[in-house]
Amino acid sequence: MTEPRVALRTGGDLPLLRGLAEERLTDAGDPAPAGTEDPRWTGHELRLHQEELAMQGQELRRALADLEVLLARQMERYQAIPAGVVAVRFDGTVAEANAAACDCLGVGPEDLLEQPLSHRFRAEDRPAFAAFLAGHFLGGTPRSLVVRRLDLDPGGAGWIHLEGPGPLEGGPAYLSVIDVSPLLARETAVLARLERAAVLLGGAFEPLFAVRQALHGGAEAPLEAVQRALTEAWDLLSGPA
Repeated sequence: MTEPRVALRTGGDLPLLRGLAEERLTDAGDPAPAGTEDPRWTGHELRLHQEELAMQGQELRRALADLEVLLARQMERYQAIPAGVVAVRFDGTVAEANAAACDCLGVGPEDLLEQPLSHRFRAEDRPAFAAFLAGHFLGGTPRSLVVRRLDLDPGGAGWIHLEGPGPLEGGPAYLSVIDVSPLLARETAVLARLERAAVLLGGAFEPLFAVRQALHGGAEAPLEAVQRALTEAWDLLSGPA
């Protein structure tokens, strides 16, 4: 018969623990003496406490095994999340990263964990990332940033959007890591069409210059600036001549 599990942290379970220990000793041929006057009482009490400690140790091992199973399941789910997630410490080193984040940053976990996250970005974008991370830890407010990956290719792949809710108290900052290169590629295609339209219509180029600066100005230009500049350019070109 399976013995009931013994709670380890509540004093109300001590009588249950003692009763189970008594049953074990009785089954082993060591029943409790009739009273405290019996010379065997002290030895029995010592063996009883030893049995209680053994049962508590057994329950602790069970609890640790359950915890390990739970942690393994959570890690499997964490790694299976389709969006990239990294945990960054105050000093900028990566404490955790799931598989999607590694793919997004173009490296394996062995090249990302315990390394500064800024090493995965182009040098000219690192000051903006440092300010972004400081804002997370010191300001504690949600922030976002677009940076360029270290191996950004001429085709434009490797634009990374970072965002997070701020760090947990005493812990790292968890950031979402998303490759926004496809979005920027679409915006660039729209820009090219608008520029051709401007040439044909003889329109002003200032809004288009703003779009191009937002697209290629580095980490300080968020996606919102690109979209706003595109809207202004489109309104200008589609308005009355």
